[in-house]
Amino acid sequence: DNTTVLPTPLNVALGKRAFFSSPADAINADGSSAALYDPTYMMGDGDLSGNPLVKIFSDTCDPTKASYTEIDLRALYSVTSLRRWLEGSISGRYCAQRALLSTSGAFAGEETQVFACSDYSDCPEELTEGFAVAVSPAVTARYVRFYAGRNESDAAARFVEVQVMATAVPVTGTWERSAS
Repeated sequence: DNTTVLPTPLNVALGKRAFFSSPADAINADGSSAALYDPTYMMGDGDLSGNPLVKIFSDTCDPTKASYTEIDLRALYSVTSLRRWLEGSISGRYCAQRALLSTSGAFAGEETQVFACSDYSDCPEELTEGFAVAVSPAVTARYVRFYAGRNESDAAARFVEVQVMATAVPVTGTWERSAS
């Protein structure tokens, strides 16, 4: 086995690049463009306050057509929980939310769905602490997708941040004890 089991979960999304289902814009809290930011690097940086958010057009509550952000963790991990933040000051709820985990990134039936809600009444209200999903038993994954449909106020999904917590991480190298 080429893994190390950690005593406490580690956020394995830190520093990983995000991809989006459609063109994304980085915007400041006041709605102005934050053109100097590359939205693909903002989702897993662990910063809830300093970064602009990522706005993706999403005019649907159909879960098969909702916008998503995808994180490539660059290795297989034993995922124990997820947390995502959607901007909630414009609207308290988003429809068509799902969280999926995949080893291949194909998302063509091999993935594991760990959370889903369809309409505003059964989807969680957006809170400052984000929305956490416990993954039990843990699921091995390299790719994570968070889907969100439109919010109650307009045709957009506004992603702020994601965490992917894991307790088993891959060992990527070898080491030897020195002969001293």
